Amino acid sequence: MEVGVRHDIEQQIARAAVKSLTSAGYKISVFDGEAYALAKTDDASAILDAMFCTDGDVLYVYTPPAANNGSWERIGFVEFVYGNSGWDVISDHSSSLESVLHSASALADKLEREYA
Repeated sequence: MEVGVRHDIEQQIARAAVKSLTSAGYKISVFDGEAYALAKTDDASAILDAMFCTDGDVLYVYTPPAANNGSWERIGFVEFVYGNSGWDVISDHSSSLESVLHSASALADKLEREYA
């Protein structure tokens, strides 16, 4: 598979995952394997801009505080690994996020059938 095609597939799936997570009201921190590239935001464009700078990223997902002066609580993660087949870019995630990531998983399945 051409590198540009693989990269496009990875970006499509990442966009779907980030859109689903932020639309569900979560905030995300981007960890690039060495440092946090971005901390607790729901700005999908900023999240996607912070991704794809290393061989992989981990998105740490936070839920809103229960009380007005409480803190955002980390409830899970989504791990991205770049450079494989494209559709397998989400290499792992917390089971607590399974339903929120359904559209990204469905897109990955569709793209695998199309390009495999």
